[in-house]
Amino acid sequence: MMPLPLPPAAHAALSETSPMKLLADVADRLFTENRREEGLCVVEALYLQADAALGGSERQKEGDARETGGSRV
Repeated sequence: MMPLPLPPAAHAALSETSPMKLLADVADRLFTENRREEGLCVVEALYLQADAALGGSERQKEGDARETGGSRV
């Protein structure tokens, strides 16, 4: 899978806009331009970002619990 470069305006707006919003906008544009395969790659990147944002803290808790021998839920 080849990474897609962000448009120049996206680099300037990174401090104002979340990376997930930027990816969603890029995916939307690619699908609008009938660039389905590239759009699907961006959607996959979105899923990875969401997983890291939402699931990463749970995985960290599970890892900490394993290291200390306790259980956290």
